[in-house]
Amino acid sequence: MNKQEEIQEITESFVADAMLGKNFDEGDIKPIATCLLSTLHSRGVVIKVERDVPDSLCAGCSCYHVKNGRIKFKEELGKAGYEAVDPLIEEE
Repeated sequence: MNKQEEIQEITESFVADAMLGKNFDEGDIKPIATCLLSTLHSRGVVIKVERDVPDSLCAGCSCYHVKNGRIKFKEELGKAGYEAVDPLIEEE
């Protein structure tokens, strides 16, 4: 299960708990959760992930991060406010 599927499942569970005791069909839960996630996605919500500096960024280059190490470069990117992210909803 990827992160997006896990978040969808958690959101559906949250919606189900919120609807407990109310007059809702169980079939309403998934569309409500999907709508909620779509709204968050459209507003720029992303999933922060942990990953290495991509090889394509380093290919054939002799700049700072190659001389001083990729881990150091990753730390510098983090200090500058750059983070690795995935979309909240995977585009198909």
